[in-house]
Amino acid sequence: MDKQGWTSLAKDSLLRKKYGSYDEYLQHQASKLGKIDWLKKYHGEFRTALKERAADLVGMRPGATVLCLGARTGAECEAFTDLGALAIGIDLNPGEANKHVVTGDFHHLQYADAVFDFAYTNALDHAMELGRMLGEVRRVLKPGGVFNAEIVLGSSDEGGRDPGAYESLWWERVDSIIEAVSRSGFWVARKRPFEFPWNGVSVEFVRSSSAS
Repeated sequence: MDKQGWTSLAKDSLLRKKYGSYDEYLQHQASKLGKIDWLKKYHGEFRTALKERAADLVGMRPGATVLCLGARTGAECEAFTDLGALAIGIDLNPGEANKHVVTGDFHHLQYADAVFDFAYTNALDHAMELGRMLGEVRRVLKPGGVFNAEIVLGSSDEGGRDPGAYESLWWERVDSIIEAVSRSGFWVARKRPFEFPWNGVSVEFVRSSSAS
């Protein structure tokens, strides 16, 4: 991939897009919903596919509380609701009349400590400050809670790809981001590949009792 416009985060073998400020990052990410038409077109297909994958998550049950991060139009919330969970999403721009997703920044969650059984995201590649985001996820999860991250394959992974216009965090290999999450107070319970809506790995991270 062309690394111009990206900063290397050597500790984690990750790349971060260069923004002039945090506000610039927020504005750029919030503009995605109105510019990427396929987000709305794949809503139903993604809801069905995720429901099948989420039904097999460790500890998933009716009545579980789920926070969906970077939830856009809310398909992931609907998938978990279909499984009997109480699901709510946050996004910088949830769009109009979105009954599943509220406005929020996953770097600064508006929820109390230890209130969710699960957190879900397929938007790790849209984080600006990964450590802050993961700290917030860990904070709002109950002890032993599960953070299910569906992670796109990186530039050097077989079947992977380069980042698009809206990714703000990237990796050459998916193992790099999995290791970075694991060092932030989580341990890996299970990893599974998937192919829709892109080639990736679904990782079930369990909140550890103390941060490493």
